[in-house]
Amino acid sequence: MVKNKTKKTISFALVLVLALSWTAFAQAPSRSLVDQAGRTVLLPKEVNRVVVTFPFQVPIIYALDMQDKLVGVDTRTPGYESFKRLDPKLQTLPTVGVLGGSFNAEELLKLKPDVVLCGPQDVAQMEKLGLIAVATAPWEGKPEESILVTAKALNREQRGIELVADFNRIIGLAKSRVVGLQPTDRIRVYAVVGNPLTTYGGDQYFSSMVAMAGGINVAESLKGSKVVVSKEQLLSWNPQMMVVLAWGAEMSALKDIYADAVLQGTDAVKNKKVYADAGWYSRWVHPDLTSCLGVLWMAKHMYPNQMADIDVKAVADEFDRKYFKKPYQGNTD
Repeated sequence: MVKNKTKKTISFALVLVLALSWTAFAQAPSRSLVDQAGRTVLLPKEVNRVVVTFPFQVPIIYALDMQDKLVGVDTRTPGYESFKRLDPKLQTLPTVGVLGGSFNAEELLKLKPDVVLCGPQDVAQMEKLGLIAVATAPWEGKPEESILVTAKALNREQRGIELVADFNRIIGLAKSRVVGLQPTDRIRVYAVVGNPLTTYGGDQYFSSMVAMAGGINVAESLKGSKVVVSKEQLLSWNPQMMVVLAWGAEMSALKDIYADAVLQGTDAVKNKKVYADAGWYSRWVHPDLTSCLGVLWMAKHMYPNQMADIDVKAVADEFDRKYFKKPYQGNTD
């Protein structure tokens, strides 16, 4: 018992020493920004080492051409199939913990980040370690604001402004085609999150994406990021389109949805309008920079006549080549 206490005391002392040492040698702050938690954050002039605590930040870092500065990621990032295609190195970077959870303090301090890009709920832990934390919250419905905050934190403001301009332009393509739709003409959409009876409530960014694409989230009245519903409820909603999304590594297969005897009673299944997220290097139906492509893609499937002149695959290819330096290789059908 005494030995265990001694080991814990030594370990905690080591963490404190590392924290104090790194803080002492860190660059003196010479810039500032207001992050999405409303905090004024002092930043070093140069940022050469970055750690992220949630996956949404990863594609933004690549789009800002700062991937060489990424030295640590959250524990979920290595499991994303899209990130394996984006850059194999994401499977080998040190992991530090997970958004809203506990973090490996010793690992974080060993990485010596100039900036930690985290959620508002992670700030206290980072500050306790003497690390500079910049909070973003793209899931609150403003991924473009997250892009700009991240760009400023990493000294890539001009690139961030350019990225947001493209983000808004692509969403504008969809919105311009569906403006003026009557409520009775709007397509009813259901998100399959992990499994067919789990979905996104109306307080999630998915609902905003569906609305921008001209549709209605059938679960708009519910709240939560992983809401369980009954088959009876799903049938009563009778969605005209389903979007199949991953939850971590869990994702339903389209063939299983089409084969489900109960789900065959929905218009979406009857009319073969069930689609898997078409993102290739980053998930499109996600609160990050490629959600603009997700909006365009959903609008195309909901309103093919209004969107007849829009080639989603070509738009995605141009975007991916510009920001990820790779051609789009997914399937938008």
